[in-house]
Amino acid sequence: MKIDECEGLSDIFLNSRVQIHAACLAPLSGWKGSSEWMIRFLEDPEEQYRLYLKEKVITDEGDDEKDDSGIDDDDDDDNFQTEKEKSSDSHMNRALKAKNWKTTIVSTLKDEKKGRNYKVTNEDETKQSSKQETDKKNCKHGELLTFEEFVTNGFDFLGNHLISCMEGLYTHMPTAFISVEVAKEMVALIGSLKCISKSLKQRVGSKAVLKEAFRFPCSKLRYLQETLQFPDFKEDHQIRRFCLLHACLMLCTASSSINVDTQVSNPLKFLVVDEAAQLKECESIIPLQLNGLRHVILVGDERQLPAMVQSKEFDQSHSMKNVMEVALVGKVVASLFKQAVARKQMVSVGCISPYKAQVNALQEKIGTKYTGYERYFTVNVRSVDGFQGSEEDVIIISTVRCNSKGSVGFLSNHQRTNVALTRARYCLWILGNESTLVNSGTIWKHLVVDAKIRGCFYNASEDRNLVQAARSALVELGQLDRLFNTDSLLSNEAKWQV
Repeated sequence: MKIDECEGLSDIFLNSRVQIHAACLAPLSGWKGSSEWMIRFLEDPEEQYRLYLKEKVITDEGDDEKDDSGIDDDDDDDNFQTEKEKSSDSHMNRALKAKNWKTTIVSTLKDEKKGRNYKVTNEDETKQSSKQETDKKNCKHGELLTFEEFVTNGFDFLGNHLISCMEGLYTHMPTAFISVEVAKEMVALIGSLKCISKSLKQRVGSKAVLKEAFRFPCSKLRYLQETLQFPDFKEDHQIRRFCLLHACLMLCTASSSINVDTQVSNPLKFLVVDEAAQLKECESIIPLQLNGLRHVILVGDERQLPAMVQSKEFDQSHSMKNVMEVALVGKVVASLFKQAVARKQMVSVGCISPYKAQVNALQEKIGTKYTGYERYFTVNVRSVDGFQGSEEDVIIISTVRCNSKGSVGFLSNHQRTNVALTRARYCLWILGNESTLVNSGTIWKHLVVDAKIRGCFYNASEDRNLVQAARSALVELGQLDRLFNTDSLLSNEAKWQV
């Protein structure tokens, strides 16, 4: 499945939802900790700025002592990084216990400042190091943020994280824990936080103006803190079980439904099995055993292929290929690609054959020629069985068989024929031998007759490009004798070719 191409589709997958809940319900960095830090910041930003200045002075003094001790920071980068990672949790714990968020803000702002300072070229590193040594005593506090910068950057950092937590909660938490009314309050609060962030970037006013602007979010945050009560999860498997127990709609395969744990208090009452005609009976029993089911709907098409288990050895021993049709398919695909790129119009093409050997030959012929052009053109080559359930804008069917008996092999199966003929959204091309298809006495005879009546029947020998493609294929295989065969599509040009 191309999940990444569908916006929002990944959100419904269980693993993704577990990760979102784990982040939003983390005791320190999740909703609870972020809302508490935001309230402390909104209530008294000047006090938090004073704490920041105090922390900065202590940090600078510690850096001076480290420099005086003669420790080479460059040699210990790896050790420093390891210690920093180990101490991150203790920083968060101290910040939460002190009921302020300054440790997190200071750490984040310092990391950003370091990132900016390290963006120098190799030629400037020596000069930069020398300048830092010279100015260290004269400009010890040169990197201090102003009050305006501190408030703006701090609010952005906390606000964005808090918004992410709230969006994750009202999107993925069951309605038993977040009602529609509370969800609306969260959406309104997010809008207020975004408006404040925008106004702060334009101009930071006086203390009175800040408190007036922060009053509404503080009251809303306290209301949500008192209203929202969530379970305390320790492990991811607890979150998975929580999601499954409170889900009102589940999407899964028939076999994986065995992992669905439904309790008597919250049973699943309705079951819909899609593509039921393709399921083996033993596989269908699995979802039917779900506790509490009252209604079951089986959706399927008995005229398409049923469930089938077939070995690779069988495929190889009973498979066929037609190199002439491979060459013609390659030429048709190349023409479609040229038109799609010229018109800058997206076209998806599917190449289908009932034989695995023909599919392999087509895949080898097309190869990776159209890789990198997915914006305008895609090609999908599969067997008829493998294409069931899929569709493309243009479908090209290679029937392969060419004989006087009218034997069409696998395509004599009505279910396989039904699948092959119903994969195209807009356009269907069928490549085959006319006499073989007509003499088969099957639906393929009626298709040929109908195509002639509608003026949609084309003889490959009348198209110079297709003839050239077929000739090249025979030359590559060393089958020059077929160039002069009266049954060959090249026979009409044999005279001038000689």
